[in-house]
Amino acid sequence: MRRLILLSFCLALAGCGRSAASPSPSVPKPTPVQSLMSRAEEHQRRGASLEAEQYLIAAWDTGVKQALVLPRLLEVCLGSGRLQNARLHVERARREEPDDLYLPYLDARLLYALGHVMEALEQINELTGDSDAPAEAWLFQGALLFETGADSELARSSLVEFLRRKPSPASSRQVRALLRGGERHD
Repeated sequence: MRRLILLSFCLALAGCGRSAASPSPSVPKPTPVQSLMSRAEEHQRRGASLEAEQYLIAAWDTGVKQALVLPRLLEVCLGSGRLQNARLHVERARREEPDDLYLPYLDARLLYALGHVMEALEQINELTGDSDAPAEAWLFQGALLFETGADSELARSSLVEFLRRKPSPASSRQVRALLRGGERHD
């Protein structure tokens, strides 16, 4: 399949498959990267998630910013149940953008989803050691600590920190209810 993508990419670069007539000057020719992104979108619409993922990876490899590609990759991978692939993409993004504090949060969430609860907890504990950690990290830390029974006092302080960061009103109500010992209502 990678060979097919590479062949498609090369054909797009070479302009194969077009008619001999020159394109209209008013219609700009898509760049190879635009072609890759369009193909990824086509495959995703058809439900061909593996192919969509491969085109998105190719686009990333050819210079599309991870901020544009990663959300689409995660959508494709998570939508098809390929959590490990999603995690590999987040790990790559972390290597490329080590200062992006949202990426370790995403990685911890994926670890949790893969059943690696303690590893997710270790990672989120490390992340919340940074005062610039995203608010969601504090919420996730509190939830994990409550779930594992590891440290209920730290769980409560994590949830209080989440509230301090001014979450949405709905999230705020749910967390306040949890802190009061009430049940969460969705």
